[in-house]
Amino acid sequence: MISLTSLPCEALEEVFHQLDQHYTLALAPLHSKLYYIAKPKLYRNIYVYTPWPIIEYGVESNEQGETFHISKNLNNFKSKKYSIISSDTLERYLAKMDKTQEIYHLELYGHNMTIIECILRHFSKIRFFQLVVHYGYSPLHYWKPYYIWLLQNYIGFCPHSTVYIAPETNLAKFPIFHDNINSIRTDGINWADNFDCLHRLKNVTKLVMLVCKGDNLTSYRCCFKLQVLEISQSSDSHFFPNFLLSDAFETVFLKELTLFGDFNPNTLFKSNDLEEEFPKLLLFCLRLSGNGEREAAFALQDWRGFKHSKVRYLILSSLSCLTSDVMAVCDLLAKFPNSSVNWWYEPTLPLRLLTHNFRVLSPDLPFGIIGYHFYGLHCRDLTNFRQKVTIGGFTNKTVEVKLEKYYTEAELYTIYKSWSKRYVSSEMSEF
Repeated sequence: MISLTSLPCEALEEVFHQLDQHYTLALAPLHSKLYYIAKPKLYRNIYVYTPWPIIEYGVESNEQGETFHISKNLNNFKSKKYSIISSDTLERYLAKMDKTQEIYHLELYGHNMTIIECILRHFSKIRFFQLVVHYGYSPLHYWKPYYIWLLQNYIGFCPHSTVYIAPETNLAKFPIFHDNINSIRTDGINWADNFDCLHRLKNVTKLVMLVCKGDNLTSYRCCFKLQVLEISQSSDSHFFPNFLLSDAFETVFLKELTLFGDFNPNTLFKSNDLEEEFPKLLLFCLRLSGNGEREAAFALQDWRGFKHSKVRYLILSSLSCLTSDVMAVCDLLAKFPNSSVNWWYEPTLPLRLLTHNFRVLSPDLPFGIIGYHFYGLHCRDLTNFRQKVTIGGFTNKTVEVKLEKYYTEAELYTIYKSWSKRYVSSEMSEF
């Protein structure tokens, strides 16, 4: 009788590649062969986050010390690639973790020099160490370069060769520390000024770029084989970026694409069929912040005709949840038939870091279910909303779509308000 453990190691690796952290941990203890395959997967990519204190409506303090942790059962794009660990759990189990196991990418949300030092002292093989965000308590930026250089030099003394990826890598201020750096954050001006230097880098797979009025990215075509591309529109520039993405970037290798701002899709893409320019795209994050001159209420309507048959995760955010918005989201679900769809509230104060949060916290949902993540006064009760959509193709299958709330009201309030408070009380550096 054929069993899972009778499969060759190569086949088991492919099986575990499709599993999230929760199922990997459940299968690992069942057989030594499964443990042998599961262990490298769990250590390969690690994401460490700090739990958020729960914020309730009308409650100034959290006397019980309740915190919001990412669910262990969360199955999505992030959890399939990363072992997601809270900082308090890491502190309890770090001493028991295998210090010789190779870690390809360790991503730390926030900064805590004690945790950073413990991590770097414990593990002997970390390829990339990435800090997602750090906070300063002054509106001035003078100390930030010193902080980044300090951490970079600290990592330089580690016994193993670790590439540090800082949350702020403005190319005008900070050099490329390693020729094998794989992630870059920049803007259009610095892109042009450092074009020759950038093209000597061979291993860049992720690019996060801020575009402003007058940026003509097609004049400096990117030759990187990017897998992740994030384009953000400058919030203080009321303009429409007027360039085709495929003219500015090599798009055939892209697996993840994020657009943040007030983009006109008809100027970004050659056709409504996104699969022509993005054949390998798996995740599409569309944040419609309404920074431009168009009416934000109609932003979702502009995307109704676009489609992609292979995208697995479609993440949307908008300022409103009007009936016309819901109908547009349902239409998009039909145009992305293999995708799990999550719809978030886009705050009036745009925070770039919310892109990261939306991607980490969007659950994998079955077709016909839309994750609805609006809260409080921004939320309409749409859980009773129903709309039938027809999937094109040979079958023309008709499906009834409904919206479901995955997170509680307190959890959503915490996700949004914890960041707005941090942004106001401290200087947040993330681009």
